[in-house]
Amino acid sequence: MPRSPFDSECRNADQVSKDDEWSGWFEAESDEVAIDGGFAMLALMDWVKLPGKVFESCRKETNPKECTNGLDYMINLDDIGDVGYCEAEKPGEQCIVLGRYSSIFTIRARDTGQPMQAADISSVDFERMIIVT
Repeated sequence: MPRSPFDSECRNADQVSKDDEWSGWFEAESDEVAIDGGFAMLALMDWVKLPGKVFESCRKETNPKECTNGLDYMINLDDIGDVGYCEAEKPGEQCIVLGRYSSIFTIRARDTGQPMQAADISSVDFERMIIVT
């Protein structure tokens, strides 16, 4: 059953930051997708620390690793926002999208049938949504 941070009994449950009522909450179409997203974020947290690993969107920058490192504060379980699957580009690959409104990570990884690990990740693309009103 979905929980809302606005329900009185759930208002403080899992709330990481008192300044951000949505911190720690994210949407997924099923429990399975949510779990896959959590494991994908954990794998991404390890992947980004590996030598030579850079986001595809940073490759065109003067210093791709610096670009990737500059975004590492957005890589944490509290800021997933949304989890969904995307289309695999080749057989034996899985594609997961984490995020919706600000930081969006598209992770392509080997589909092992097990929870995603950093070693499974073949590429990560990062997109920052900027909403102008």
